[in-house]
Amino acid sequence: SISKPKRFHPEVYIKLLERHDPLFKFVINTQDDIDEILTDYVPLFNEDWRKYVCFMPAMETIEEGREVKKFVWSKCVELGVSMSLRNHIEVWDKKAGV
Repeated sequence: SISKPKRFHPEVYIKLLERHDPLFKFVINTQDDIDEILTDYVPLFNEDWRKYVCFMPAMETIEEGREVKKFVWSKCVELGVSMSLRNHIEVWDKKAGV
């Protein structure tokens, strides 16, 4: 995992929000990931923050993804945000180069 000082740059997110209509995709594995997004990122967005946020389950294999997908799906429903799947893993599992 990349350290927070290397990945969290509020000024960049704010500029993107001012100039574009971005979608920020967050890779989720645990409740801690959700808490960090709600605490650090959501306050940067306006009251329509849900339209800027998409969750994607952290997974490298189909087997690994089963429980994580269930967790992420439940959080997406609870919070009203979109979910993106890792379709290449669903189709080819951990195969490289696809």
